[in-house]
Amino acid sequence: MIGLKVIQTLKPPGWASIVKQLEFGTAVGLTKTAKDAQQGVVSALQGTFTLRGNWWQQSNKFGIKIKPATKTDLSSEVRTLADWLEIHETGGDKTARGGRVAVPTDNVRRNKRMIIPRAQRPAQLRGKNTFVEKTKAGETVLFRRVGRGKSQKIVALYILEPKVRIRKQSTFYEPIQRIVAANLDRNIKAGIQKALATAR
Repeated sequence: MIGLKVIQTLKPPGWASIVKQLEFGTAVGLTKTAKDAQQGVVSALQGTFTLRGNWWQQSNKFGIKIKPATKTDLSSEVRTLADWLEIHETGGDKTARGGRVAVPTDNVRRNKRMIIPRAQRPAQLRGKNTFVEKTKAGETVLFRRVGRGKSQKIVALYILEPKVRIRKQSTFYEPIQRIVAANLDRNIKAGIQKALATAR
């Protein structure tokens, strides 16, 4: 009887290949963390503010975007051009550019999502039975004449303030910091494990 013995020798991958997979896995983990943080920012925005349109989507100019990490650039980013969010991150006084800040009253019409339509904003109302006058209380108010004849009445639409105090409501930095602290290590470990498991 002839015995047959088969021996298979497994050669571990070289050091250069291991380093390459470590870098790839780290990039995967960093990118996954950036995507998690991106979603965290969007969720915070939707839960804090009434959003107009879909400006926050990644495909739009002012959207919440990410820069993925690569093997040659082990860094990922969450970024946006929506500079109007900045004051909400820290709180502070908001001043108008060349005018006053228009604070809407309850008389301003809103749609079902509580968004003020473009036609009801101060710039669009100019000259449409509207006028600006200072009240006895010292407030500058945009009024509008509504109705005709004896039924005509004057309603206050916007209070025009030189500045408005904005309270701190972080929907960008704080959500990102929380998600990075909670997810970064786990995501990088998972990325490296997957990369080493598929190494050739």
